Amino acid sequence: DGFSFAGSSSSSSLSPHTIDDDVRSRLERTKPEKLGFGDGSNNGGRGRDSTNDGHLSFSKFDKYIRCPKQFWYQHVLKALPKRQTSPAMYKGSLFHKLVEESGMRQIEGSVDTAEHLQDEFEKRWHSENYLGHSSTKERQDKQSLVPALHTYWRWNESNPNEIVAVELPFAINLGGFKVKGVIDRVERTPDNKYVIIDYKTGSAKSKDKRIDDNGRLQLNLYSMALRENSDYGVLPAKAAYFYVERRAGSQIFEHTIDPEKIDETKALLEGYAKSIRDKEFDAKPDLQTCKWCDYSDICDEAVK
Repeated sequence: DGFSFAGSSSSSSLSPHTIDDDVRSRLERTKPEKLGFGDGSNNGGRGRDSTNDGHLSFSKFDKYIRCPKQFWYQHVLKALPKRQTSPAMYKGSLFHKLVEESGMRQIEGSVDTAEHLQDEFEKRWHSENYLGHSSTKERQDKQSLVPALHTYWRWNESNPNEIVAVELPFAINLGGFKVKGVIDRVERTPDNKYVIIDYKTGSAKSKDKRIDDNGRLQLNLYSMALRENSDYGVLPAKAAYFYVERRAGSQIFEHTIDPEKIDETKALLEGYAKSIRDKEFDAKPDLQTCKWCDYSDICDEAVK
């Protein structure tokens, strides 16, 4: 209850061992050979948004690292919680779209004023994305983006670097899988080196300026992707998270790029890819992980 299983209505086009078999096995407590990532990847008509189209991404690796079984529920079994979208996702997506378009205008020679960014935001905010949520929640989210956009504008105004790309897509091969992603912003410094920026919304109250292991993994992956892009061909000098909702002094998390660490990241991700290919989806029960897991209600190994 509270879940749907994508693709379960189109079993005629699936492989002999289908998602239906896995759902049935959960209900009957039997254990057929577990469906693997990319097996029977018919997406039930959901188009390019399929979560099981055979490619990996940093967010999928992140899910697997936290709990392989959570990855299995979401990206293999495709058990979709009713709350597939959230106000936080809408708010973050809108911010990214606004600064992407602003960055494109800057590349073309037109620098936005703060007022123009604010006007674009007001025109693009759609309250229907908060249906089912309180008006207070919508008001809080909308109000939080106003200073976030001003923070971005002030930072951009004082930034000596040149924007060379925004929302740069990539697809690289790792461990037998295609790994895809999008780099929010690539800059060129006055001394002709590259910098990667990844925007983050949320976590406004945190003062922690450390980048955790998963954060370094993401920035190293993106740096690796930039090097493999023929338009760049080199590692960036550094990569950074920009937390636009945090207070001044705790917004920029810089990560210096070390070629040896890049090689270690590649080997580590190839190891995770091999585990995914080998169908190693054992749970990693943990109080915090299980507390925020969408599948804790149906997982018999969840810590509650």
